[in-house]
Amino acid sequence: MTDLSELKERAADVQVLEAVQLQTRMLVFDCERPPLSDRRVRQAVSLAIDRRRFLREVYGEMAELSIGPIPPGVLGYDPGERGYEHDPDRARALLQDAGYADGFDTEIWWPQSVSSAVECLKEDLAAVGVRAEFRYVEAEEMERGLKLGAVPITGRDWFADYPDPDNFTYVLFNSSNRNLFINTYSNEEVDRLTAEGRSVMNREQRAGIYREVTKLILEDAPCAFLAHRRSFVAHRSDLEGVTLHLLSPSVTPKDLWFANGADKTQAAAEK
Repeated sequence: MTDLSELKERAADVQVLEAVQLQTRMLVFDCERPPLSDRRVRQAVSLAIDRRRFLREVYGEMAELSIGPIPPGVLGYDPGERGYEHDPDRARALLQDAGYADGFDTEIWWPQSVSSAVECLKEDLAAVGVRAEFRYVEAEEMERGLKLGAVPITGRDWFADYPDPDNFTYVLFNSSNRNLFINTYSNEEVDRLTAEGRSVMNREQRAGIYREVTKLILEDAPCAFLAHRRSFVAHRSDLEGVTLHLLSPSVTPKDLWFANGADKTQAAAEK
């Protein structure tokens, strides 16, 4: 199968548009369930994950490494933030400090439709003593289990419906929205800053607020952030008017035409 790099290299008459989607994939922890109620344990799980391997095996070239909740290109994203680099030794040390030198057993609930390639996470966690079994469930069972507090760790995707950091921070991590994403995380400073960010008009000031929010969330580690999905559209080089949108649908079939000198023939009719 030809991958994206090969397509770009071999097909001279093909152009490729790429963009990071308004999506974040993460492992969400039940922050009220021991041992995940201990921040050191959550940090250890985050450090145990080789996210670059996860991207390679699950997405190929079709995702961007996630360092936090906010995707690249959205206000407040900090390209200088490193997040959790893969560090098994530090993960083991944190588990030992938390009283889990021998590790612990847990479950990861994951949507039934997701590729089993995500089980590379299981190997990473096992390497530091976290023995995680995957449980693939339908959406209804997932929501029921989350509401009952029966899910230690869950694999979740968040798709934003507007390109603003508020949709990745206040909506997901402000404690007033605990029932929206079934998130057991709470931090008064995160609550204050995410509420403040909604009313600040100055762009630079808002960006600073959301960078601080990201640092606080990363320190508390209520989630292990994994990836932001990428989208791409390949098209003939003589097709003009192609624009890739962050929101679905990525491309709208209107205002497209084949370059034909002064005569621009529409290539697609508006739906």
